[in-house]
Amino acid sequence: MRDYRLGRAIAHGVARTTGLALRKRTVIEPGVMSERSTHVGADLGWRLAMFGYTAPARERMARIVLECGNLTADAAIINGSGFAAKVAAGVVTGIGEAPGSDLGAGSGETRDYPPFGTARDLAQSRLARITVPALHVRTYAEADQELIATLALGSEFPVSGWIIGEAVEGNPVWWITGESGQEDARWRMWSGGTDLAGRAVMALPVRPA
Repeated sequence: MRDYRLGRAIAHGVARTTGLALRKRTVIEPGVMSERSTHVGADLGWRLAMFGYTAPARERMARIVLECGNLTADAAIINGSGFAAKVAAGVVTGIGEAPGSDLGAGSGETRDYPPFGTARDLAQSRLARITVPALHVRTYAEADQELIATLALGSEFPVSGWIIGEAVEGNPVWWITGESGQEDARWRMWSGGTDLAGRAVMALPVRPA
């Protein structure tokens, strides 16, 4: 998604121009938190009204909240000369470097995978088999999200598609569970713990977007 790609680029740009360290706890990747992790939109409470107003437009615009350091731990940097100007320069640099034809010069893909949040439905649902001792079923494709169930080695489950989520051991592809057309059990399972993983999942036939 645009907000993910742009957020990553801006975070790295600001880190370079200010000297602030990228956050590494409760993040999707260094410097980037998900909307759910920050709880700005939890239970439709919308702690930040901006997110409530812009939700319908998310597919057409970037939505980012930029936090610039910790007031205590990073006080020396924040209170230093020209901090605001350095942040602004980092933001401008990040926007220019962000992948995507409308944001920068990149291709819109990161590493060898599509952007975070990209999802596809399979032409036909199929069974996937667990190949690790235990694999968690979660609400969303992030390791800190609500745990629905845990399946043991050898278990099989139906899948209706895949989605690019949090990378686990370098693989960000997660299964979307359930039969095709089933909406009440579309949970997420990391594909790396199954008989198909990574780009092999994306090679399966998908429905036209």
